[in-house]
Amino acid sequence: MHFFAVPYVIHFDDTMAYGSHHFLTNFKFQCAGREHLLFSPHAFEVPEFRRDFEQVLLLTHEGYSRNLSPAHLGERLVVLTSLEARGEVSLRFCFRTMKSDGTPVACGYQTVLCADRAQGALRAFPESFQRSFEALALLHEAPGAESFRDRALRGGGAVQALFPEALRALARRLLAEPTLPDGPQLAPALPGAPMRALRIRPGR
Repeated sequence: MHFFAVPYVIHFDDTMAYGSHHFLTNFKFQCAGREHLLFSPHAFEVPEFRRDFEQVLLLTHEGYSRNLSPAHLGERLVVLTSLEARGEVSLRFCFRTMKSDGTPVACGYQTVLCADRAQGALRAFPESFQRSFEALALLHEAPGAESFRDRALRGGGAVQALFPEALRALARRLLAEPTLPDGPQLAPALPGAPMRALRIRPGR
């Protein structure tokens, strides 16, 4: 399994008077991961995707975040995005945010629905979107008895299991560099495997 990795630096407006990040900043982590994945050139450079995007709306049907540890002004974090529960009209984005030492900061998810821009009614994702989602197969959560969503909601050991040592090591490796090479990366959870930039091409 791979993750779409996006760096995030805690700024002053991300923090509370206590000095640590505001719990609402967790949703900024999520939006950074989701928007880099959907609206960066990785998908948006595909003409068909860009054309079809003008015909649809992506509605956030549900969003959830669990705060796990504080992050402070100036800290560099990495947001790891994965996917699950892909359907004809919906897709769930899963997010894990970690510090440079591998400490989990937050986890959560957003379920997105596709709607017709003109009429507002739900509709199937356009074919260009489906092709892009096929190209993201490496980002899908591994199948198991419980979904990412269920584990995030259950808390306790179920949440800790979302952050195995391999993922903590990945966060340490990614944030050891001043910047993630070439921007956001498709990053493997397996130690020693190379990272590579994600590109989505028509027909893949």
